[in-house]
Amino acid sequence: MNVLPYLINPYISSGVVAAIFSITILVAIIKNMTAIGKAFDQLRVKVLTRTGFFWTVNLIFMAVSVLHAGIFFGITGNGHDIPGIAQYLGFAVSFFLDLVTIILIQAMLEARYRGDEQHARQFLLFIAICCGTSTFANLAISLNDFDPHIFLPHAPVWVQVTSPYVLSSFPLFVIMMSIAAEMIINVRPLESLNEDEYEADEKKRLKILQIRNTYLQKQADEELRALTIHAQMRANKQLRKGQLPKSFRWFWEKPLEIDTVIAGVTTQLKAMYEPQIEELKRRLEEVQNQANNQQQNAALWWLNTEQQEDVSSVLPAVHATPDQEQNESSPRSNTGVFSTLKTRERKESASQKTGKIPSSRDLMEVTQRYPKVASEWLQKGVKSATLDEIVEVTGHSKRRLSKAPFQHASRNKDLIILASVIEWLKTAPLPENTDMFPAVKDGINGHEKQEPNGHNTEALQLDEFVDISL
Repeated sequence: MNVLPYLINPYISSGVVAAIFSITILVAIIKNMTAIGKAFDQLRVKVLTRTGFFWTVNLIFMAVSVLHAGIFFGITGNGHDIPGIAQYLGFAVSFFLDLVTIILIQAMLEARYRGDEQHARQFLLFIAICCGTSTFANLAISLNDFDPHIFLPHAPVWVQVTSPYVLSSFPLFVIMMSIAAEMIINVRPLESLNEDEYEADEKKRLKILQIRNTYLQKQADEELRALTIHAQMRANKQLRKGQLPKSFRWFWEKPLEIDTVIAGVTTQLKAMYEPQIEELKRRLEEVQNQANNQQQNAALWWLNTEQQEDVSSVLPAVHATPDQEQNESSPRSNTGVFSTLKTRERKESASQKTGKIPSSRDLMEVTQRYPKVASEWLQKGVKSATLDEIVEVTGHSKRRLSKAPFQHASRNKDLIILASVIEWLKTAPLPENTDMFPAVKDGINGHEKQEPNGHNTEALQLDEFVDISL
């Protein structure tokens, strides 16, 4: 039997080849059934999701828009076009416009993921422009080709009028899908949501937002610095030309001299603040005078107290009866006065033994040189103190004070009579550290006013002394 004619027959040969190819594919599928099943599962997990559904719907809308708007973009109005090319060129332009829309949607999603709302709004505006362009192209073709009397003869008039606009509005739905894209793509369904993955995603988003805010703050600081520098440069340029900020000068006017302006401003500031400075100086002097007067009043109080005691001891001997006044010339009557004066002298000589502080003019000098003597001892009426207290008040070293000829109290040998301390301070040198005594300089300057004979030329107010009636 001759089989050659059957092999040469194209139908038989093609059928044999197809059968062999089909059997081979079927055997390969049966052998790799497990791998093929896993591949389909992975494809289903990756494609059949919210994200895949979103992009599928988006691509269908854009494909319809390409087929509808491509005719409009192919109309060039140029008679020199190559025949048949203009139509395909219009489809290419419409397809490119849809690709730009997809790129803008992805950029908007990335900006929202980073927390950059400003760029996200800009990208949404660009998406609206692209969709509006496609809508305009669809509307132009619909108004040109759609005949409501042929396609919708039984529809109402308002439906026939609005039908072209409704048919061309489907690209606008891309804008709404772009707004809802973030929730569709980034949010997974609850049944497949993993807490750890969700927490990791939120931490990553928060970290990106923190990093972006950090560098935005640095950028804002540098921009502010640049603006400040540019403003200072413009101000310096105006000053070099003799122009003051926010001022106007005609070109024939003479430029202002900066030195003159500065001198005028300085004069105004002096006239404004000099009275206040003088008032502050006056108040400072009053405060210093009050402090000095308090120290002097403390010393004068002790001086007046001693004078009153002396006068009270002398007056009984002076104010005598009329009979005694007749015998004033006799030695016997004078004996009473002399005995009173001698008693006063004995009292003063024994004051150091009793702890009573003697009153003399040198006491004021001591209080001026050692202000704490008046505030800590005289005003408080202290008669004795320990060696450590004397060191704190006078500022002398403990070693120097231990060598001084002080008198100790009879009952407590640790206490030193302050009368002997004040007598020693009258002739003792100043301590090495005089910073703690602000009145030391005033005391030293007061010694410079003394005459060579030991008298002081400083005038004293009579109001400071107590009136004595004889």
